[in-house]
This record gives sequence, C-alpha cells and structure tokens, in this order.
Amino acid sequence: LWSDSICTGLQLANFWQDVSRDFSIGRIYLPREDYERLGYRREDFDARLTNPAFLELMRFEVARARTFLTNGLPLIEHLPGRLQIDIDLFARGGLRILERIETIGYRVWETRPKVTKWDAIRLLGGSLWRRLWSRRH
Repeated sequence: LWSDSICTGLQLANFWQDVSRDFSIGRIYLPREDYERLGYRREDFDARLTNPAFLELMRFEVARARTFLTNGLPLIEHLPGRLQIDIDLFARGGLRILERIETIGYRVWETRPKVTKWDAIRLLGGSLWRRLWSRRH
C-alpha cells in the first residue's frame, strides 16, 4: 500500500504540474467530478481560466496528492540501503512540486512549477541525513 500511495501521489503531482502542457495536447487529467463539483466548466479549460473555482480545484487536488505522498513515506524505512535514498528523493521531489504549486498561488495555467537546482541539492542533503540518522537509531 505504501508503494501504491507514493506512485499515485507522484503521478498526481506530475499531472498538476503540467495542467497547461497537457491541455495543449488535448489532455485533461483533472477529474471531471471534482471540477464540476467545484463549479469549473469545460469551457473554462478552453479559456485557460484561473478563477476562484479553478484555484479551489487545484487546492483540493494538491492536498489529495500530498496525502498520498505522505501516507507512503513509511515505506522508505523498510527498504534496503541506496533504495531508501532513491525513493525518498522521488517522494520528497513530488512534495516539493506541490509546494511550488502552492507558492505560485495554484496558477498553473500561467506558470509551470519546477524543482530548482537548489531544491535538488536540499532534497539530496535531507535524504542523506535521514538515512544516516535512521542507521544510528
């Protein structure tokens, strides 16, 4: 279950990062039941409209993805050696993308959130630290 949770969370984070790119090639991964429930309409996609309904939709979807990722984090402690670092980096990289989406105010039509080089260095350092810490305790 933990691995499913991480994989699902990563896929969702990727979808929310690329809403604009995916729409440009005819793909909408935002669940219809969610956008309709929150009042975002199909024609709003065509206009790439960032309105209160869209912002609420993105808040909801980011929170959902974060829940999947954080629920899967316990997997890392059960993995051997280097695999701990790899999976930790993937999961926390997904969480960082979600933070970036929040930082841009959920305005993914206008800006594609990215993990920066500095983010990558911090993620790697954190992952190595957690591995060393867990080996000592």
